[in-house]
Amino acid sequence: MPDDQRRSAERVELKKPIEAKLVDFSATITEISLINCRLEHIEKVPMHSNVLLQFRWLGDDIRLKGKLTRSEMRPIGGKLTYISAMEFADSIENAPAPLRRLIASLLGQEEDKVQEQKVQEQKAEPQKQPPKEAPKQAAKEAPKEAAKAPPKKAAAAPWSPAPPLRKSSAPPPAPPVRNLSIAEEVDDDEVEEIESSAELPAIRFVECSLDAGKWTVREVIDPRQPREGFTMIAPDDPKEVDEFCKTYGVADPETRRMIRLSFELAISKVNG
Repeated sequence: MPDDQRRSAERVELKKPIEAKLVDFSATITEISLINCRLEHIEKVPMHSNVLLQFRWLGDDIRLKGKLTRSEMRPIGGKLTYISAMEFADSIENAPAPLRRLIASLLGQEEDKVQEQKVQEQKAEPQKQPPKEAPKQAAKEAPKEAAKAPPKKAAAAPWSPAPPLRKSSAPPPAPPVRNLSIAEEVDDDEVEEIESSAELPAIRFVECSLDAGKWTVREVIDPRQPREGFTMIAPDDPKEVDEFCKTYGVADPETRRMIRLSFELAISKVNG
């Protein structure tokens, strides 16, 4: 499928447009996605210019930097109005965190916002210094307090099979020691092979494309959504893919849009 058909992320048409400020001018956000939005404004803003978009959402001040990629003039409500597109990121994986929180709230996932704010607060909170040593008097009283307190039960160690008993009480023989001479070198090829094998596996995606009522399911490395259907992070159980296909197949257009958007949001958090 050509990239131009899969480039844009799923947009949400806002039932209540968001009042915003584009550069220093008033603007209204009518549609938004994880990578761009649609704006209406009266004043002219140069095309392909890097601009700042500011607005409030659920009590938060949102500031998004982006580029004006398209703009055309139309009559709206008896006034000539610019309809512009502003791009914030080149892919859903690079979507700004405030935009991910906004999309999550549109999907009814308020807990995502709370959890992310808690994580940010924990990162910003300065690390507490360990308490200084108590004076000698407190050190003398410590054994008394310890004697009063009931003894704590030791935590159970994780289960593991016991090693086989040895017939002889003698210690096991040490492995042979290989003496390396100074002139001996390590093979670079062997080092590179070990390092490459230790790399973590890449994130896997499953693309479910719907065409004329038939599903085509395949594993892909490109997380963008197909023209009809959805792309999701590969689940542990393949049956989950079948369940989502069934749900998508009987859903109305708006529910399908929300399904695609929810998968885009989950994919954007992989690198977020």
